[in-house]
Amino acid sequence: MRLINATNYQLQEFYGDQIPEYVILSHTWGRDEVSLQDLQGGNAPNGIGFQKIRYCCGQAIADGFQWAWVDTCCIDKTNSVELSEAINSMFQWYRDSSICYVYLEDVDSLSDDPDFSNDFMGSRWFTRGWTLQELIAPPTVEFYNHNWDEIGTKSSLRERISSTTGIKTRVLQGDDLSMYSAAEKLSWASDRTTTRVEDIAYSLMGLFGINMPMLYGEGNKAFIRLQEEIVKSHFDQSIFAWTAPHPHPGYLARSPADFRDFREHPDRLPPRGANPNFFDVNTNQPPPTVSSRGLKATLLLRSADNVPRRCLAVLYWIGEPPRTPITAPPTTFTAASLICILIEQNAHDSMTFTRLSPESIRLVPVTEISSFRWTPIYLEKSESYERRQGGEGLEAIQLGMRGAADSDSILGVYPLDLWALEREPTYVVRRPAGPPESQDGALLIYLGPTRYFLVYFGMCEGAPWCVVERIPEGVAQAAFGTDQIVRRFLRTEGMANARSDRHIEPTRREVSAALRRVPAASDGTIRYRLQMSFRPG
Repeated sequence: MRLINATNYQLQEFYGDQIPEYVILSHTWGRDEVSLQDLQGGNAPNGIGFQKIRYCCGQAIADGFQWAWVDTCCIDKTNSVELSEAINSMFQWYRDSSICYVYLEDVDSLSDDPDFSNDFMGSRWFTRGWTLQELIAPPTVEFYNHNWDEIGTKSSLRERISSTTGIKTRVLQGDDLSMYSAAEKLSWASDRTTTRVEDIAYSLMGLFGINMPMLYGEGNKAFIRLQEEIVKSHFDQSIFAWTAPHPHPGYLARSPADFRDFREHPDRLPPRGANPNFFDVNTNQPPPTVSSRGLKATLLLRSADNVPRRCLAVLYWIGEPPRTPITAPPTTFTAASLICILIEQNAHDSMTFTRLSPESIRLVPVTEISSFRWTPIYLEKSESYERRQGGEGLEAIQLGMRGAADSDSILGVYPLDLWALEREPTYVVRRPAGPPESQDGALLIYLGPTRYFLVYFGMCEGAPWCVVERIPEGVAQAAFGTDQIVRRFLRTEGMANARSDRHIEPTRREVSAALRRVPAASDGTIRYRLQMSFRPG
């Protein structure tokens, strides 16, 4: 662990039980932050970011500490191994600190000012992903405003903090995190964001006592990996009780935002200290395991909605745990409801199921427990379902240009981090990565000296769609490159509007387009063909 000497700002490394007592800084990143190289090279005092370090070190000395830790300059971020080790150790470092100083740069008021509550609870610090563990882990947290005036502690402000974050006050007072379900912990992060997509997962590892390698570039897969690790180590079925307002086959959530409903309905969470599943309750049922086929689990199932192959699966109960095995008569239960999800059996594989209707969970009276039966099943991963359905599988799209003149061309594809345009031997757009959050894209078409078009494309509910829009001449001329042109256009039109209009077929257009599925290539890649027809303007 690398620490700053609070008296001279020199860095020193410590190992194991040689680490001295230290204070730690929590803040939100801004411009001109001081890196390790800046501090070692003597360039730090010239930057605005150094003020936070000076405040932290000055307070450390006032509180009787010689050493401090600040994330901006105590980690060599140019060293990927060190960065990964630091991220995996971060929760422990905050937990082991003597005091955590929270610097709220956007709060100017003092604790006795009339606007203090609004200023404090409205701080950007409460919206960032990394600051969640920085709030929970340290035993002592002190808050400072923009001028480094102390405005309270985690203990004195716990009611306001709880109201803002949804975190129970007893958690803020150091309660054992293992007493809280996975769904509840993930709900604490449901309104938080990070600059890098992967960091929303990496910032949560400490809350679950999980370590995993950093793979920047994997995008939303990081949160999938985190959930798989939670399943492997915690046997907590509340993690499957997420909800999402969009079609989302699969048993794992896409982001912590899918647990936001628990902020509004905390009564649907497993009670503190309750075993949030049916295992270890004299049932002899094995815990769930993650496999390449999906989640292997033995769940309580019963038929649902009088629809063939459709079932309800019990995840956990609300209320007190049963005092007898769950095979006993319903009268032995004191819980009020069973929390269930709707699943559907694969027509070709009786053991494989897919989650349906992810926009909600179902509450079933506990008195109906006798209608459920233990059943071993596999819950499909989203990508397995998508391949089987032929939906959301846009991996390579062949492009056809009927009626194109020599001057007509495809200038580029958007977004560049999702799609790549290949021009030889024929036009193809290809998605090199795994299933992303969205597969919507757009092609920028150039026809003659002043005409630009966007051809939107994507998948919706398993079906391909596309629509054509002409870009106003002023928008195209005021921007440079596909990315800028599309972004300028989307600020007023929006990709979502294009999706909602996907069934509209214009009768007269200079460009028309149709996206259809074609036979799979020899390598098994699902391919589609986007046929565009050009007519004189």
